[in-house]
Amino acid sequence: MMAANMFAKLIKLIPLDSSEVKVEAWPQDLQALRAKEKVFIDELMNLKNVQDFRLPVKINADLRSYQADGIKWLAFLNRYKLHGILCDDMGLGKTLQAICILASDHFSRSNNSKLRFALVSRKKSSVFNYSNFSASRMAARVLRW
Repeated sequence: MMAANMFAKLIKLIPLDSSEVKVEAWPQDLQALRAKEKVFIDELMNLKNVQDFRLPVKINADLRSYQADGIKWLAFLNRYKLHGILCDDMGLGKTLQAICILASDHFSRSNNSKLRFALVSRKKSSVFNYSNFSASRMAARVLRW
């Protein structure tokens, strides 16, 4: 709830970020913080502004452009420690996108010796397919079940 409230307050500040603001007189640390936050707002407001994301692990699948965009969005959320969801019609690859981000995150964490775990919540009828087909086929070397 606190994150939602902070996000709502942040969105209200977007109109204040205009080119008319004279930041040259601001201290260097505030100018740097403003520039960093501007990058975040620009990425948040337009997917085309989100940094490209390259998967650090091999995924045995061909990603469609909209799936790559979904992974890019999830990577953006992950970079800023935010939470989000993917939603679209059935069969468009949300599971694949989730596996890509999980595999990428696990790979990155293994290089930094942090804890490596993920909680995946799925409806009961799809657990078998998710664990036995998707993960083993797409990113078996990274994700273990």
